[in-house]
Amino acid sequence: MALLHRANFWFPPSAALVGLMLSYPLWSWRRLDQAVRYLNQQLERMQREQRLLPVEQHPSDLRSAMEFLARLMPLQGWVLYDAGSGKQLMQSGSELGPPLEMLETGSWRRSGAELWTEIQRPERTWQLGLVWPRNEVPEWSSLKLVNEFALQFSREAESEQDGVLERVELRMQQMQEANARLQRFRSLINNAVGQMDDGLMVINGVGQVVMANPRASFYLGHQSDRELLGEDAYHLLSVLEIQGGEVWEELFKKVLLHKEAVRFEALRPPNTELFVQLKPLEDADAEFPGMIVNLSYIGTLKRSERTRAKMLNFLSHDIRSPITSLLSLTQSRQLLDGRATEMAKQIEPLARRSLRLADNFLRLARAEAAETASFTDTDFVEVAHNAMDEVYVQAKAKQIKLMRQFNEDEIWLQGDLALLERALVNLLENAIKFSPPRSQITMTLSIQGTRLVCEIEDQGPGIPEHQLAEIFMPFMQAESNQLMRKKGVGLGLSFVKVVAEKHHGGVAAKNSEHGGAVFILNLPCEVNAPREASYEERG
Repeated sequence: MALLHRANFWFPPSAALVGLMLSYPLWSWRRLDQAVRYLNQQLERMQREQRLLPVEQHPSDLRSAMEFLARLMPLQGWVLYDAGSGKQLMQSGSELGPPLEMLETGSWRRSGAELWTEIQRPERTWQLGLVWPRNEVPEWSSLKLVNEFALQFSREAESEQDGVLERVELRMQQMQEANARLQRFRSLINNAVGQMDDGLMVINGVGQVVMANPRASFYLGHQSDRELLGEDAYHLLSVLEIQGGEVWEELFKKVLLHKEAVRFEALRPPNTELFVQLKPLEDADAEFPGMIVNLSYIGTLKRSERTRAKMLNFLSHDIRSPITSLLSLTQSRQLLDGRATEMAKQIEPLARRSLRLADNFLRLARAEAAETASFTDTDFVEVAHNAMDEVYVQAKAKQIKLMRQFNEDEIWLQGDLALLERALVNLLENAIKFSPPRSQITMTLSIQGTRLVCEIEDQGPGIPEHQLAEIFMPFMQAESNQLMRKKGVGLGLSFVKVVAEKHHGGVAAKNSEHGGAVFILNLPCEVNAPREASYEERG
């Protein structure tokens, strides 16, 4: 600049200003062009990704989609027209009239039993008609489903944009549509995960819960899945007692560091049994290290396994033992010495016990297989009289009095007479078994609201309080010093429980204030007019 000044050279600034004015639009255009190119790349990448919620469907998929909807709704027919040419493209079922006028995409018009809408396609416009049964209004859920179906096949034609600004505006609109699809996808994922019966949690690489469903919060003892988000997964899962000696620290190391999947059983006190699966996010290209926790409830399965184990133990001991004794007696020297009478006296109780066990098994199996459709009108008062008469000889042998306090002459219900009678016999035999000689057993019948209540009270030693809730489980029997002398396998009361539940009722046990046990059977019944109470004593 100093040299130009000394040489008396001067350049006017107008040329520089003109240059700036010409270069700025060019620079702005290049900048917009780069932005458009970036948006195109992002949209192409999103289009290449597999989409769970497609915004449009291929025309060839429409027929299979309509066949699927016809399985869910009372559609009698449907038809598809080309709006431009009026040509019928597809049709199934009942014939429909011509398309209605003034149809719009996203809305339905009704004419009689027909529903019509417009489906916009890039190259043409379709007109879809559905025919419903006459005089039947489609439900809101059905209309929502068919509207979603129509939107799936709608796709507006892309207009040609020559200017850069117009192309940027178009790409921005497409980005908004893509964002809307992502929002719908997120909503679908949240809804699907929330409906799962298993508990699910996603944990990031630093041990924080970033996703959870309501079932996971329930299994871990929380009110809402939102309570789990952002919390330390280690502390949340520590409420579960791992079965097998593993510790949470080692399991987390296996999953997060060594990328190993682990499976184990755990217990959340007092009695929630779970099957836990921890799996790493194994995608090598994933930018989100972490793991997935799956919690499955296995309480029902574990109870079945325990029942099976008890049954196997019962089969191996309670049935095998008397049969083994029978075989031993048949090989004893008594038979060789001709003392068959003495041996028969020893064999008889063992044989009767084996037969009784087999009968109990068969009765329990028949009760569990009973169908309510085969139930008939049954007078429960008659059933109670028959049961008391059947155990009369057993009670007489121990000089036990059988008292009947029936507040009704008749109590009718829908039921199986044989099952109900056997259930009462089991309760009475149980009372006789544990009652001392010269005591009393009382059966009371009454109606409370819409249910009959049958109470059987004895004067025995009662039931330990901690076993009142378990006494009706299969292969269970009360344990006390007084009761240990009584041989039994615990199927009789389980049979009573099954019969009560088959009749939509229940059975419970409690200890009487005056000593002894009280068994209470309640069943739904037909309500009759009150009758005079009847009392009867036998024994």
